[in-house]
Amino acid sequence: FLVTLACLRERAALGFWARSVALHYQQQGLVQVLPVKLPMDLPPVGLILLRGRLRTPACQQMVDCLRQAVPG
Repeated sequence: FLVTLACLRERAALGFWARSVALHYQQQGLVQVLPVKLPMDLPPVGLILLRGRLRTPACQQMVDCLRQAVPG
């Protein structure tokens, strides 16, 4: 959240957050929520991993645990 928030605060940009998170930051006066609905069904957990990069053992263990907890 913080990287996206920093980018939004420093330049004219759009960000993508869960609605509850966006509304929280809007209540703080930090962002403006746009009235856009996206027809997406997202899983409860998501991973973004860089291709071709070595993962630390701790990172790999976290990835493995998440994949076991949320199969598919």
